Order: sequence, then structure tokens, then C-alpha cells
Amino acid sequence: MEDSAVWKALADDTRRQMLDSLRQRPSTTGELCEKFPHLDRCTVMKHICVLENSKLITFRREGRNRLNFLNPVELQKVHERWLSSYTAQASQRLLDLKKLAEENAPAMTNQSNNLELHAHKYAFEVEIKAPAQRVWDLMSGNDNSWFPTTYHSSPHTKGFVSERRIGGLFYEDYGNGDGKLMGTIIHYEAGSKIHIQGSVAPDWGGPATHILCMHLVPGDDSCTLKIDDSIFGVFPDEMAQMREASFRELFGNLLKQAAEK
Repeated sequence: MEDSAVWKALADDTRRQMLDSLRQRPSTTGELCEKFPHLDRCTVMKHICVLENSKLITFRREGRNRLNFLNPVELQKVHERWLSSYTAQASQRLLDLKKLAEENAPAMTNQSNNLELHAHKYAFEVEIKAPAQRVWDLMSGNDNSWFPTTYHSSPHTKGFVSERRIGGLFYEDYGNGDGKLMGTIIHYEAGSKIHIQGSVAPDWGGPATHILCMHLVPGDDSCTLKIDDSIFGVFPDEMAQMREASFRELFGNLLKQAAEK
């Protein structure tokens, strides 16, 4: 069974505690060892290896350190397989996210002046059973058919435009020259990588700066999409949590579903 590795990884209490820890924030392997002082480093590494093989965590090298991230996509897949249908879950999540955004937007604006400068960072991977070129066209092009109107910032939104080049703009097009700038492309490698840097205005919970990195790794008959997102500035926790939830929904579910059709 495809999800047997996930069940095996979750069967151990220590590994579940490690996932709980990584859910709070990414950690280096050394930091995980410090959180489990009753285990030697070799045992911690074995647990990390099981979690990595089950794709429940991913990692990135930062100098000599390995920074571990929670990758909840596999958990979401098991949840959808065993607990409910995809359509009902996706629709409800979008409605809940929309409601949460509408309820908290005024409060976030009022709270911004009282918040300290801080950062929020996360990463995850999505395995997609589709050619890499198809996924690239969907994630970096101007085909917005997979992008739900729930995420539009205006009733006038015509779509999203991506100028695929260094210095190119990524923006929401309202028509007639109106719109909302989402960011500027600061790193571009056709078919492989695209990094977008942008700003969050005070009326959306800022001021803050964000950098979204997308890396597409091709396979034989599938590909892996790696998402690494960071936001830093003055913002409430609710805004960072909604941003992370929306990207996990967009790339981990909606883009994957569209590409695999």
C-alpha cells in the first residue's frame, strides 16, 4: 500500500513527537537531539531517516547544518484516502479559509502597530504524477484555470499574470490597467526554478516582505515540486498561518489535481 510507510512512521511515539516539534518550527538535527536528551544522536538520526523515507519531513542544507521541515502533504493524502472524499474536503477548506480571512483582516490591520519584527518560514514537497513541463506551465504560466476565485482579492479579477523573466512582475489583473502587484521575479531558470519577492501591505496584515521559492525536480514519469516560503516584517500570527495554509492548499492539492488530470 502506497501510504504504508506513513503509517509505519507514525506508529512510533518519538517520531510523532518529532513531527509535533517540527510543526512549531523547522529545526536542525542538532536541535532535535537537544529536544530528546534521553536518545543518543544515532537513534535520533534513525528516526529522522524513517520520517524522511516516508516523506513526512523534508530538509535543506544551510552551511554545515541540515534544517528539517515538516511536510504535511503525505499526512493530508492519508487523511483524504481514509477519512473523506477529496472534493468535500477541498471545498470546505477553501470556504473556511475565506471565512477566516474575512473575519481577521480588520483585526490584523489594527494589531500591526503593536507587533514586533519577526519571521515565519516553512517548506514542503509535493509529489505529482505528471510530466514536469505540464506542471511548470501551470505553476509559472498564465493558465489560471486551476486557481480558485476564492483567492481573488477583488471581484474585478480577470486572472494572474506572470512575466517569466528576471525582473518580471507577478500580479493580479483587474483589467484596464488596474490590479495588485504580488511580487517581482528575482530568480528564474526556465523549467526548474522561480523565486518571487514581494510585499504585504498594512491592510493585509503587514508591512512585511516575503520570498516564495518554487523548485521543480523532474522524474521518470512524475516530478517533485519543492516549496520554500519566508515572510519577515511586522505581521500577526494569523496572517502567516493563513498564508501557509493557502499555499499548502494551492500547491499540495489544487495544482497537483489539475496536473494529474
